[in-house]
Amino acid sequence: MPIPDPILDGDTFFKGVNARLDPGQLEAGFVSEAVNKRFTKGVAETRPGIKKMPWSNKQALAYKDTQVYSSGDYVLYSGRKVNLAGDDPVFANVNLSTENSDGSAPLAATSGPASQSAESGLNIATGQASLGKGPFFKATGTTTAGVNPVDSSNALQSNWADVGDRVFGYGTVYGAGVFRDPAGVEYLIVASSTGTYAVCEGNHSHKIDPCPVISAPVTFVQCFNVVVMMRGEELSPLVMSNIDTGFVDIIQEDSDTTLDENESDGTEPIPNGKSAIFFSNRLLVPHSRDLVAVSDYLNYTRYQPVMANFRINQGSEDELVALVKVDNNTIAAFKSNSIYVVSNVYGSTLDAVLDEVTRDYGAVSAKSTIQVGSDVWFLSAKKGICSLKVASHGKVNAVELPISSDIQPLIDRINWNHSDKAVAATYQNKYYCAVCLDGAKENNAVLVYDLLQQAWSGYDTSKAFTGLDGSSGIKEFIEMEFQGKRRLFFLSTDGFINLYDDDLTVAGFVDDVPKSTNSASADFGKIITSEVEDKVVTRGYSVNDISQKKWRSAEVHMNTSDPKFSITANYDGPEEDNTSLATNKTFSRTVYDKPFDKVDYTQSNTNNDFFTKFREDYSVKLAGETGGVDLILPTGSCSSGGHATQLVCENGENNRTWTYNTEDNGFDPDLHQTSVNKYRFRGSGRYIQLKVENTQGRLELTTVKVGALAGENLTRKEL
Repeated sequence: MPIPDPILDGDTFFKGVNARLDPGQLEAGFVSEAVNKRFTKGVAETRPGIKKMPWSNKQALAYKDTQVYSSGDYVLYSGRKVNLAGDDPVFANVNLSTENSDGSAPLAATSGPASQSAESGLNIATGQASLGKGPFFKATGTTTAGVNPVDSSNALQSNWADVGDRVFGYGTVYGAGVFRDPAGVEYLIVASSTGTYAVCEGNHSHKIDPCPVISAPVTFVQCFNVVVMMRGEELSPLVMSNIDTGFVDIIQEDSDTTLDENESDGTEPIPNGKSAIFFSNRLLVPHSRDLVAVSDYLNYTRYQPVMANFRINQGSEDELVALVKVDNNTIAAFKSNSIYVVSNVYGSTLDAVLDEVTRDYGAVSAKSTIQVGSDVWFLSAKKGICSLKVASHGKVNAVELPISSDIQPLIDRINWNHSDKAVAATYQNKYYCAVCLDGAKENNAVLVYDLLQQAWSGYDTSKAFTGLDGSSGIKEFIEMEFQGKRRLFFLSTDGFINLYDDDLTVAGFVDDVPKSTNSASADFGKIITSEVEDKVVTRGYSVNDISQKKWRSAEVHMNTSDPKFSITANYDGPEEDNTSLATNKTFSRTVYDKPFDKVDYTQSNTNNDFFTKFREDYSVKLAGETGGVDLILPTGSCSSGGHATQLVCENGENNRTWTYNTEDNGFDPDLHQTSVNKYRFRGSGRYIQLKVENTQGRLELTTVKVGALAGENLTRKEL
């Protein structure tokens, strides 16, 4: 009796994750698990790398020609000291732009590196000094007064060491926000244990003065042309109108009485609170557990407690957590175990109408409660990630089935004791929610939902979230301008600005991680890279047959760049067994698949044949990386005379960040190779799942095919 043809099943596209249903019940295109993956155009691909921005560096204080540096001091390329430990009494009164505390000018710019500012000598994309040294130097001993780290010939001076590209975080971060000043300049404001800083793209951070010491969580809210800092129930809010004037107390201003607003008598300053929102030209401040203070119209500085204070309480005793805009006339008020909507929030607050949405559940944190298009999403301890919907007649309803129902196993892993730290964001048709998984006390994972696919992409993990010691986490999501586009960043609790989920070339395929945040360490400020380790577990392929089957083959199509992947076949059945199909498989950068006798590729690209077809892998390692080479490009394609050593971000580190990429440069650092990986094996079960894990580089999963022999037919043959 001839052996029957195998029965085939598989996926030719991938849409997202469904971890709720049995793997054998999933629709085509869904997978049962995904880590560090994005589902784009039907492909399950490794997420982009996470890049630390050199703007995290604190403002360098003015170099004093009389200053003697001590061993261990860090200094910029221009000779300006980096204030790493917060307030330094030696430099406490230094004018950052023009003069020293004693009225004298900073060290005269004579020749060579001393004549360059830190900004002009810095490649913004990489943080690298243009002359190949620095931008950071460390005093190895007591220095001579007025001596720069390097001389006019770019040679190191005595008692100085070149410590290369370092990124020094802000310290413990207590809050962050975006401030657009009256001139239209956008700043990221960061409140930390070492001070409050303002930074915009490509510049080192400017320490805001005056500003009190921050030691507890704060929230920033843009209000007209100022930014208000909410400091909790115990401390009064502060306001800043310009980064040069700093944060000061809010002073009551007169309101326009012609607008029939509050009379002058009975008004008070805006109350203390943990957060606030700017809505319909008013500042709304939750306070005193369940009260909302509404400022005068067009005047955030004052309100009338009697006439402009409404209570979010219809018999519930839980605490008010967040206010979120629903539309131009309506806000949603989230308490810990209930939800309300307040409509008609314009004109007199006496006309506002309070309606209860639900008393069954509420929100766990203010910063996890955000607008998603015309909807509002929030994280609830009782239900997971939920949604409010506005009906056609304007009524707001709570959706009974949580948005997160398809990833309930992940929701079950959240450490609810620290869920108040959860933060959320939307960016480029994706929703992100950073949470504490598996007992973590800081946000160590990000749940990702694709709004276009209307499906979850699984979750992200990274040492860029947690640090090497696992103690850090995501503090805030921030969206701001970078290289001509709005991009998503996050602030980690250890004080770094991180570019996140961006296909910008500078991000590469690896995550930036601080080697040490200890100022006493020789590695302080040094950035190393961590591979993005991704995983996909497919649905259970059953060939539409619930009976036991004999699984015999698998075919995995992928596009890769410097991968190291493993594939495992898992079976559902009495044996619950698995088979390893591939273990830490890689592809050669030099070997061609065909013709079989083709001479290996020379990695230095001496023959200018980078794009010749059928090479196993097109990834590139440059000089300065482990196993890297000096890539030779066509004449004129690179500013270094045809050699590509300038393309590596950090000498001596495993960093594959590209700063140079054009169509005619003789190579493409993002080029992927396509491969079809076929396997023969023996296993049995009702269905089969393939687990594809990758521990370096990038892997795009495009197609999976599996083949089985029907159990009945095979039994007959064996008998």
